[in-house]
Amino acid sequence: CTCLLLHLSLWLADLELVRRVQGGALTTVCHYNEHNYSQREKFWCKERSDLECHTLVLSSPAAGRNSLNPPNARVNLKDSGTGWISVSMAELQVEDSGIYWCGVSDDLKIIQLKKIKLAVSYEGELQISEEQTRAPFSVLFLNKTHSVQTDTPVILQSDG
Repeated sequence: CTCLLLHLSLWLADLELVRRVQGGALTTVCHYNEHNYSQREKFWCKERSDLECHTLVLSSPAAGRNSLNPPNARVNLKDSGTGWISVSMAELQVEDSGIYWCGVSDDLKIIQLKKIKLAVSYEGELQISEEQTRAPFSVLFLNKTHSVQTDTPVILQSDG
């Protein structure tokens, strides 16, 4: 288990709420002080408790600033070296819901750059029933856009 035990020095960031649909993706940018931390290891972890965060991906200047995960991994981290890192999670599952954060390891300190509460939900089902609406049209439904092109009048309803 690659975990960060937070018994040393910790700077806490504000919690940001992010909602996604299963199968979707999350990309976030975390900023750091370029002068102080450009040569330090960066990481993305999932919080297990107030004092423990499971590292999902990390990068270091020695590794070329990119994550040490294989290219087809669901989680990737890129360090610009100029004051920000980009973290992406693909093919999100409901089980991915939880609190995540990106940070910098600085000797005996863990510096939290951003803290995100990710809520992944199942996509609602669409029911199509006849009514007086003419297509084509698009509807934004749970963070995904569904386009419908038809000559038959339809109405979209959500089950929940």
